[in-house]
Amino acid sequence: MIQKFYHPNTGLGSLYFGHSLRYKRMNFSTTANDTLSVSEKIFHYKLGQHSFEYAIVGGNRFFLSGHDDSRGWTLDFFVGLAIGKLTNRYNTSAGYFPHEKIFEDVPQKEVYFTGKLGFTFVYMF
Repeated sequence: MIQKFYHPNTGLGSLYFGHSLRYKRMNFSTTANDTLSVSEKIFHYKLGQHSFEYAIVGGNRFFLSGHDDSRGWTLDFFVGLAIGKLTNRYNTSAGYFPHEKIFEDVPQKEVYFTGKLGFTFVYMF
């Protein structure tokens, strides 16, 4: 969900600032083989992540049709900064390898900061 507050359209576009809320859910899974034991064992590890993120954004929207109240194509450039809260849930019944080591390539910071940079090209009707 994003909310933008636009300034009036000038010949150089319509500047705006805004903020957004985002929820994201991701699941990771992998297997690990214990080849040192007498009977080889295979362990299945799972990691579920939920993140809530709040961002402040600013940008400029160009109305390619020339008017801000008519149908037409728009080009929107934006930049912003976000702060997020991440929760990790591991399956605890898996083997004896540490979960943090198994999923060490997956970002797992509880609180994180990230930048936003992008553009959208949209037909407005």
